Amino acid sequence: MPEDGGLIMAVEPGSPADQAGVVPGERLLALNGAEVSDLIDYLSMAASPHLVLTLSDTSGLQNIAVDKDELA
Repeated sequence: MPEDGGLIMAVEPGSPADQAGVVPGERLLALNGAEVSDLIDYLSMAASPHLVLTLSDTSGLQNIAVDKDELA
């Protein structure tokens, strides 16, 4: 399973993902419960202002909520 999903190469400092704790090296497996199989999936699903990211790293799976409407 570690090779599934898209590898997160960078996270924009100060972005909603950064504020939610997303870090490079994790793998994005799903957005809002739907599997992300390619860049087109990601781009269409990531347009939502409220996301739940399913991420995988060496410690296992985690779900992180990202609200793009609320920037700190």
